[in-house]
Amino acid sequence: MIHGLGNGAYSDPGTDTVVVLVSGNVFQVVDDVPVNISIYPDLAAARQQAATALAARILSHMQPAAQ
Repeated sequence: MIHGLGNGAYSDPGTDTVVVLVSGNVFQVVDDVPVNISIYPDLAAARQQAATALAARILSHMQPAAQ
């Protein structure tokens, strides 16, 4: 579970996806961008962090009623 994102969110590390519920709608953010392993040795954590940040950014641009 990811707290503070939409009306509920969770990460699926097997697919590098963050799933977010917002006002009865669901959207998914997938991060499949190459990661520099020498900087971020935990690939799954790096991708989850990036997808979570992108989801938060998307939410910040949605209408206030959807948040």
